[in-house]
Amino acid sequence: RAKTISVSGVRQVAALVDDDAATSVALPAAASIDFHFDAPTRTSHYTLTSADKPLTGLSWTLEGRAGEGGWTTLDQRSAQTFSWAHQLRPFVIERPGDYTDYRVRFGRDASVALSEVELLQPVSRAPVP
Repeated sequence: RAKTISVSGVRQVAALVDDDAATSVALPAAASIDFHFDAPTRTSHYTLTSADKPLTGLSWTLEGRAGEGGWTTLDQRSAQTFSWAHQLRPFVIERPGDYTDYRVRFGRDASVALSEVELLQPVSRAPVP
């Protein structure tokens, strides 16, 4: 779990990580959701869940950085559609790295309402005998 999660100018940001699709946060255009971890963390996938309405034309960039260095683009999407309310969509990070900070930056085109944002870590499983 991230130590801190923030969105500038938005209260109740905890609704984005409460594992409850019935709660949501309205984000202004060009908002970014920032996650900070105490130690470098590898994220292999992430999910976004729409709020109570479908979304169309959504664009965003997922970035990571270690410490105070520059941001590295990990994934970038444009013209994305969430066809129904509370739709969870998973996305793969093709070249994951170990970062203390992650952020999802949304495009300047429109505000967006989301129910959940999840950063997922890879899981190693032992083979079943």
